[in-house]
Amino acid sequence: MPAVSSGRITKARKGKNLTPHQKNHRWESFSTKIGKLHSLDPLRKVRRHDLETEDLESTTSYFRTGIERWNELNIAKDFISFKRETLSLTETLASILHHEDRIFASLSHYISNQEKESLEPLLDLLTAFAHDLGTRFEKYYARSLDLIVAIAGKPQ
Repeated sequence: MPAVSSGRITKARKGKNLTPHQKNHRWESFSTKIGKLHSLDPLRKVRRHDLETEDLESTTSYFRTGIERWNELNIAKDFISFKRETLSLTETLASILHHEDRIFASLSHYISNQEKESLEPLLDLLTAFAHDLGTRFEKYYARSLDLIVAIAGKPQ
């Protein structure tokens, strides 16, 4: 015979093996939301983890790899001129970091010319340059943004 209860009706308890909730939104405080906005800093997220300020032992360079790749794919006049100016400055990552001002000046000069055939490789090299420099690219960020806005504002 079943055990006699006290006569109260009780709810059956659910087991601990519940399925995860399907809610798309959870309440967060305002300060938590602001904290998440500050964590979206793109310059801090895309940084070279193998490059420290004192350690220049890393020799791999996204910029040099990009120049070698575009050398085979593009023969536009501005790109060839840019490559001639900067190829000797980009042999190692340490060399790129040492000559970063000259490389960026040349890169921004040829991007501002807006030659249609050379824009794609030059903009790709700009992103590779930013990737190699990491947080050191912050001083070139405003000028880079101006170059990109000028390209976007001009009808192609």
